[in-house]
Amino acid sequence: MKNRLIKLIFRDFWYVVCVELAGMYSSLHRESIVENVEKMISCGEPANGYAEYICPNCFEKKKVGFTCKCRFCTSCGKRYVDEWVEKTERQKDRKTVKSIFDVAHRHLVFTIPEELRKIIFSDRMLIRIMMDCASKAAVEVLQSKGVDAVPGILSVVHTFGRDLKFNPHVHMLMTEGGLTSSDQRIYIPFLPYGPLRKKWRYYLLVTTQPNAKLLDRSNGLRLFCCYEFQYPRRERNPYGLCGR
Repeated sequence: MKNRLIKLIFRDFWYVVCVELAGMYSSLHRESIVENVEKMISCGEPANGYAEYICPNCFEKKKVGFTCKCRFCTSCGKRYVDEWVEKTERQKDRKTVKSIFDVAHRHLVFTIPEELRKIIFSDRMLIRIMMDCASKAAVEVLQSKGVDAVPGILSVVHTFGRDLKFNPHVHMLMTEGGLTSSDQRIYIPFLPYGPLRKKWRYYLLVTTQPNAKLLDRSNGLRLFCCYEFQYPRRERNPYGLCGR
């Protein structure tokens, strides 16, 4: 019922909001956003294709509309996530999970100040660069321990916060240590917060510098003073040295 309710809200207000935004911005949403929202709105509608079933006893007919199979859809997206999780648990030896290891790891969250959000909003290519900056900072801090170990990293970018406002930030799962050039496993249970924070800030500001004209002078200075970064969290031991 909740999935259906969200769909009805979009159906009632999506086109109204589009008209309002058209008067506020020079260009509307990206085509991919419009395409996925409209797919979700029309999900399961017989007008977009359907399968018809007939009862062999009473000959009653029933049409079942094709689903949109869109990740944004609260019905299709949730179903595919559940199916992937179930498949992962059921088929441990399949190719889909061969690269997922049961090792100690940390969950790092890299956030940015509000001023930089304006720059990234105007240039969405920087969203991918955020992951590169976070990975580079994390690897350099780990290797500063005097080893050439390369950690395993899985990172994604969330473009919105809990309040649904544009707030891009990087979620990273990183192994505690890594493999050396001789395939030796090195265990490093702690990453210092200070160097990690400074390297993340440095690489991010250097990358966004060409777009710095979008910031006024006071905001540019504020970037170095008001900076957000959440402390790394150790998943296996919540009371560890770098715990929750």
